[in-house]
Amino acid sequence: MAKRDLHNVLFPKQRKILTHFGEDLLLAMKRRGFTKKLLCERTGFDHKTVN
Repeated sequence: MAKRDLHNVLFPKQRKILTHFGEDLLLAMKRRGFTKKLLCERTGFDHKTVN
């Protein structure tokens, strides 16, 4: 059996909050006409994090 990495576990409440935040962020980006590349440059996040 594979060993679980506890740092990658998200509880249901946390997953729901992050999903809601991601949806809000995408809507805000669309309203402002931002691309994911522009968001990454402005925030300093990696493109994998934004996805």
